[in-house]
Amino acid sequence: MKIRNFLPIVSVLFLASCGVFTDKDKKCLTDNDIASYIKAYKNMKEKAPSMLEQVNKDKDADVKGKEGFATFEGAIKDGGIADYPTFVKMNAKIGAIFSVMQANSFMEDMGTMTEDGMKTMDNSVKTFDSLINDPNTPEDAKAEYRKAKEETQQGKKDVGENWEKNKKWADLVMEKVNKITGIIVDQCDIDMVKKHEKEIMEAYTGITPPVAEK
Repeated sequence: MKIRNFLPIVSVLFLASCGVFTDKDKKCLTDNDIASYIKAYKNMKEKAPSMLEQVNKDKDADVKGKEGFATFEGAIKDGGIADYPTFVKMNAKIGAIFSVMQANSFMEDMGTMTEDGMKTMDNSVKTFDSLINDPNTPEDAKAEYRKAKEETQQGKKDVGENWEKNKKWADLVMEKVNKITGIIVDQCDIDMVKKHEKEIMEAYTGITPPVAEK
């Protein structure tokens, strides 16, 4: 699992602790908010990609005094977002929700792949047993099948242990993440990002996604 999938959550918690989010930030994201965000993001990718990379990688990146900031903020405003600070808050919130969704999807996919892989190994063991117990199988071949069976069983054990270890870590992270809900990120925000997941993914493609905390 890529650790960066969870990093935007750290940024949201950090911003919250600093008082960056206030009660007025609790307003639910709307279709228009997402549309403006996507338009602004695409504008920045086109007009100021290097500056967008800096902002996504480090929330404290000092871009305001740099050459090209006027173009950068202009791209934000052309997208329909009021100003740079508003974009930073929106970028952190949407990026965090999107990252959690991707992490959840990844874990579900890995769980399915692990389960399918273990079933395949179980079927292989049954096949080896059948060949080993077949009186027509030569003894030298049986020895090879016994060895292959042992290796398959060990492989299944290793896969299962690795999955459980990784899942425990992921579950711990996701438990921390879920505590954000109702504090910074509301269900209405999650639902809105889910609704526009494909469009957001398209906007993020080709550039570092929002990771405000190193």
